[in-house]
Amino acid sequence: MSSESQVIDMVVSGTEVRSISEVASRIVQEILTFARKHGVENQFDPQRMEEDLIIFLAKRRILNLTELRVSVLDGEVEVGDRITGGRKADLIFRITYKEGVYRK
Repeated sequence: MSSESQVIDMVVSGTEVRSISEVASRIVQEILTFARKHGVENQFDPQRMEEDLIIFLAKRRILNLTELRVSVLDGEVEVGDRITGGRKADLIFRITYKEGVYRK
């Protein structure tokens, strides 16, 4: 069985928390859509993921989060690169950080 991949490119402004919160919210919504598509949305905690992402994005200089991989495995949603099991699909976020004022 082959697996599918989807890539989403995102830009995060380094000067406003609102940008970080909005990006985290968008990532979570994309993951939920992806998980629903593969019938595993009940294996994903959106509130916890959003809170974790806000921390990761805010501390980007320390953690250097530039890519986030979400995989659907044998009925589960896994986040990160250390994946074991039968992979059905991947959702990859490529994150670029931009210094300067965030404008909506």
